[in-house]
Amino acid sequence: MWSSGSFRVPALCGLALMLAVAGCEERRFTAALGRDSADAYHGFLARYPAGPRAREVRARLEALQWREARAIDSVYGYRRYLADHPDGRFTREARRRLGEQRLARARAAGDAAAVRRLIDTLGDPALVAQARALLVKAELRAALARGDAAALGAFLDEFPDGEGAAEAQARLRSVDLRDAGDDLGALERILARYPGTVEAAAAATRIEQLEAERVRAAGDDAAAALARFRARFPQSARGAALEDEVARAQLACIDAHLDGAALAAWVAQHEAHPAAGPARARATSLRARTALAARVRPLLAAALPYRPTATLDELRARALGAELETARVAVAEIATVASPEAAALLVDLATGPQLI
Repeated sequence: MWSSGSFRVPALCGLALMLAVAGCEERRFTAALGRDSADAYHGFLARYPAGPRAREVRARLEALQWREARAIDSVYGYRRYLADHPDGRFTREARRRLGEQRLARARAAGDAAAVRRLIDTLGDPALVAQARALLVKAELRAALARGDAAALGAFLDEFPDGEGAAEAQARLRSVDLRDAGDDLGALERILARYPGTVEAAAAATRIEQLEAERVRAAGDDAAAALARFRARFPQSARGAALEDEVARAQLACIDAHLDGAALAAWVAQHEAHPAAGPARARATSLRARTALAARVRPLLAAALPYRPTATLDELRARALGAELETARVAVAEIATVASPEAAALLVDLATGPQLI
């Protein structure tokens, strides 16, 4: 049998060993605190992962790594902290700071695609709102840089009430007006799509100009084209000028054909026109000359039983020639031509000094 004293020796040895181990751990803990470095704390935990000081050392290690992450203040620092302490005391703050850092990077890059990807990973509502605002700006810059209707329209479809929508709308109106050019259909669509805008006013002005050009190019249909122009643009400052241009063009055409009846009708229709007086005098003269030609023609035609074979210009040259008989025959041939031009020439020759 063992005596009671024999049990005390192992117990005392065990206690001494425990005290020695505890003392060693305490010294290493003090040394780690003195160094206050991640390596020191990692070394302590590697040796005493379940020791009485392990929890405190882990807390100190986390605080140290958080201070380092804050000092670096970078994406790398916060990611490293979160990798080591996914559920640590500063995890929420680390995630927020990480989001801010990534948002700052995206803002500097101005890349809309990167911002879109970032929005899906941000958990903080405030950061998500900032990222969405940044996305609107990035997409607006991209749309304005492209400067075409498709890009601007796509931006407005996605962000109809976003910051920059007014600027995008103004640019789209400008682009649509530029692209419309002289296309009447496209200009009409601008009027319907953007009423009350500067672009609509510019489109209306261009439409009026184009319609005025169509009146000038209408030829024989100029009067009808002018009536349509007046009906659509009753207050147009171009109306009076167009009316004058059309009237003068009609008068020039009538004068070219020596049409007395048409000339008289033109005068009746344009009594107040500045050219009406001279036109009336020409109409009177033309009627008198035509009447005289009508009286002279039968007398001269009786002297020549055949039709002319020469042109009026050739007959005029013969009539004005030195040989009297040739001139009289030429006049007789002119008298057989039934046209206002021949009648006028006949009157000039019959009343001129050549045949007297």
